[in-house]
Amino acid sequence: MKITFTSSKGFKRAVTAVTAAAIMTTTFTGFAASADNSAVPAGDAFTVSYNGHEVIKRQYSFKDVENEFTYSDYFFDADPKAYNPSLATMSCIMTEASSTYKEGSDYSKGAQTITDILGKIGFGNIFVNADYKAKPTADSIGCVIASKKAVLGGKDSYIVSVTVRSAEYEKEWVSNVTLGTKGEAKGFSDSASKLKKYVDEYISSHKELKNAAADGRAAIWFQGFSRGGAVANLTAKRCIDEYTGTPVFAYCIAAPQGGISSEERSDRDYRSIHNVINVNDIVPYVGPSYMGFKRYGVDHYVGDSSINEKELLKGRFFVNNLSDNNGYVQAAAHKLELVKKHIRSIAGAKSESVMPYNVQNKRLDIGLHIPKIENASSSLPTYRVISNFFNTISVNLSRSEYVSSGLQDAVGRLVSYVFSGADVASLKNKLNKDKFISDTVKQYFLNRLVSVHPFTFLCPPAAITKMLMINTDDLISAAQGALSTNSELKAAMNNYTGGFGQALKDIGLIAKYALKGFKNLDELVTFFLNVGNITHNHEFKQYIGWLRAADPWYEGEAVTAEHMDENRFKITCKNENAEDVTLAEAA
Repeated sequence: MKITFTSSKGFKRAVTAVTAAAIMTTTFTGFAASADNSAVPAGDAFTVSYNGHEVIKRQYSFKDVENEFTYSDYFFDADPKAYNPSLATMSCIMTEASSTYKEGSDYSKGAQTITDILGKIGFGNIFVNADYKAKPTADSIGCVIASKKAVLGGKDSYIVSVTVRSAEYEKEWVSNVTLGTKGEAKGFSDSASKLKKYVDEYISSHKELKNAAADGRAAIWFQGFSRGGAVANLTAKRCIDEYTGTPVFAYCIAAPQGGISSEERSDRDYRSIHNVINVNDIVPYVGPSYMGFKRYGVDHYVGDSSINEKELLKGRFFVNNLSDNNGYVQAAAHKLELVKKHIRSIAGAKSESVMPYNVQNKRLDIGLHIPKIENASSSLPTYRVISNFFNTISVNLSRSEYVSSGLQDAVGRLVSYVFSGADVASLKNKLNKDKFISDTVKQYFLNRLVSVHPFTFLCPPAAITKMLMINTDDLISAAQGALSTNSELKAAMNNYTGGFGQALKDIGLIAKYALKGFKNLDELVTFFLNVGNITHNHEFKQYIGWLRAADPWYEGEAVTAEHMDENRFKITCKNENAEDVTLAEAA
């Protein structure tokens, strides 16, 4: 298939669809260097359209860094059940831009970045809820809703954008671990109920939009990342239940699990809810599968391009979910390099801190001397380390025990402290992780040695193996002892709810259950020493890198993908008489 380019002076030339893609991925103010533009008048500005819809390429500023995005209404002139990698990329960019913007303690411009993008892609009637413009609380939820007119399916229609605040939401993090004893995860469900009310009120308050929705001439586009992704997931499901004639396009990035199967209706199709998941990211495992939680819709694992939407699979990592690809197929080396290239282009000097991270497995070397931590010769992949931890805990912990034991409250207090302005970097320095591990391990083995084999120099292999099996009480006691003697840490945590003493109790209770996620000390040490770096896999920039690497609007080699049929391209410019002139279309 070739595309014929015609200049405003009538000169024709033929180029491949890949060249058209190259033009599209420039700033749209000129041809790509490989194209002959000698016949095009200087100063021409090009407009690219796809399937009859303008392709908008702009930039947005996030934390003083300029990043680009590409948007088109064509995203919504299609089957919402078909996963669109370009819409996934744009949705992830929207969620990054949803991060709270604040000046000191002033939150009044909280939605400034996301509303700027919405304006650039033609959305108006922008609603920003009150929570977005105030300091976040454990019960708040920030959202921005906007709409625009578009021709969809040949009819005058509306697109409604619903963005859930997905970063810099401080105490809202508490709701991530508020699961409740029954039904959908309580923290996410309560927020979804609020968001659904905002959506209903927005649609009903705009007469033309309300009529369009009633006639099936409106589409609702949800975007959310992390907690925002979970709330978007549940809200999109509720809209599918209620707005039967209105297509829902939901892209939930890195979302925890907050749904349950019993809430799904047999007469509804939730496949238009698309969950973009990195199996090496710890957050999507929150709301454990073995507690009955799930994500509504379909999971799409990044790094694996073997997508088959016609034969959905039962989730391999998330057993209650459906997926359209096999997450066990990890990215090939050349694909991983492509991801890293995109991360470098958008993260710059900070790119190394958001690169894909793989666990380095550890082992304890135990002999007649102080135990040493070494790299293990064999290793489990990152997703196995994470899934084994969550699955092992949740198999033995019911939702009712999670609440009644006080564990939910303990986790909530700890999370609230961390996300309420605590200087985490300073706390890490005061903790001195290496010294903490060393002191804890030494005290633990001293206690275990006395109970398992009192004669250290005669300690047989069987006794060493037994010591490596975790004794929860001894280990927690040793860890609390190591923490309690740290005067700097104690002073820094005085503002913890209930004080430092309560912090030690909460950490002890959390550890009591968390330790059940490990079979031995090697697994525990591996998790503890890697978990900080595993969080790199939950970064916006990394997800955007994965998505752009699979997006034909950023990678010309994929231009022949089904949803990027080159027959649909058209490029126009204004001639000297301000008339639209076609520069490129299918030949």
